[in-house]
Amino acid sequence: MGEASGSGTGSSGPMSALGPSAERTIDFQPGDSIGEYRIDRKLGEGGMGSVYAGVHTVIGKRAAIKLLRKELCANPEAIARFIQEARAANQIGHPNIVDVFGFGTAPDGRAFLAMEWLKGESLGQRADRGRLPLDEICAVVDDISRALEAAHEAGIIHRDLKPDNVFLAEVRGGPPVVKLLDFGIAKLTRTDEGPLSHTQTGAIVGTPMYIAPEQARGYAIDGAADIYSLGVMMFELIAGRFPFIADNAMDLIAKHLSEEPPTLTSVAPEAPDELAALVARMLAKQASERPSLAEVREVVVPLRRAASDGPVRFATPPSGVPVVSTPSLTPAPVVAPSLILPSPRSRGPWIALGCGVAVIAVVAFVIVSKAKSTNGSEPATTPPPTTTVTTPATAAAAPHPTPLSPPRRHLPRRHRHQRRHLPRLRRAPPRSS
Repeated sequence: MGEASGSGTGSSGPMSALGPSAERTIDFQPGDSIGEYRIDRKLGEGGMGSVYAGVHTVIGKRAAIKLLRKELCANPEAIARFIQEARAANQIGHPNIVDVFGFGTAPDGRAFLAMEWLKGESLGQRADRGRLPLDEICAVVDDISRALEAAHEAGIIHRDLKPDNVFLAEVRGGPPVVKLLDFGIAKLTRTDEGPLSHTQTGAIVGTPMYIAPEQARGYAIDGAADIYSLGVMMFELIAGRFPFIADNAMDLIAKHLSEEPPTLTSVAPEAPDELAALVARMLAKQASERPSLAEVREVVVPLRRAASDGPVRFATPPSGVPVVSTPSLTPAPVVAPSLILPSPRSRGPWIALGCGVAVIAVVAFVIVSKAKSTNGSEPATTPPPTTTVTTPATAAAAPHPTPLSPPRRHLPRRHRHQRRHLPRLRRAPPRSS
């Protein structure tokens, strides 16, 4: 394996056949050969290429053959990342990481990897069939954290951690074994030759639903980026939805950069408080504020043991109910204080105060009117013929107050200073008969 992997990393050997000069792409059929392997059937298509089921022609070892896509073979960066998948997996050598034991060139010029044959399903496929109970979630997270810890110790960051890259391999008579897949875009943070990165500075590599903020910005990353992605996966498995939801990749990345996720208990009340606190720390915007993988296991391992006695199952959201995004996207309506009406209990004092003000205004108006009626500075207004004029004595004896005189004319404010210049009217003396 070491010789096969090393031969593909130089400028000569099998890699010299790759590039635009390669012939047409072959859709391999059962019985065709790729390297030392005979093809059984096609398993599927991925982002970087096709996967076939194969058998070694000599020893009969079953393998998964992964071929790089034809259009990527002309891209040296893509080829180098493809080689890194084999190198990264072999450097780690962990039981929870898929084993890669062969590398070469297919007849149509495409590079291929021969990987460990696994029977089962991906974590994404398992989640699509229904919600996982708490003990299974904790078991998967425990195994993933151990695989990532081994990778980080070897100076390798996965950078594309998601449920589709976690495989649940079937084991006869036992629970599934977690296998971490696809180190095709992994970044080697250190090698014997020094730092190595086949990704251009500032390029965004990863899946938007699970990408860490610093990775989305194109910054240099470390193992904390994988911890963030694992936190998103835990949120998704427990809550049945992503912590951030958007209509497009750019808006989704913007939420990872600046928006706080909802608390896990707000969307999954059954989740233990300690697990919700752990996920909140894993989703911290600052890499330095996230827990280590050992701290992750300190929470999930006891929960796994406790949940195995009485499985905790999370409620599945009813079908047809739209999944809402974070609370900040659906704020409660804000009512201005001036638009809030007083409650019926608080209206009494206001009514009494209004009545008191009205009474005071009426009394003040009557007093002012009487004072002005006794002042001779203005001519008296002649009452209408139908109005009875009473003498002071009669008015004093009247049981009811004297009716108010008709309204008098008032000068505008800017002309009131002219009142002192108005001629005073004198009563003419009576004529003698």
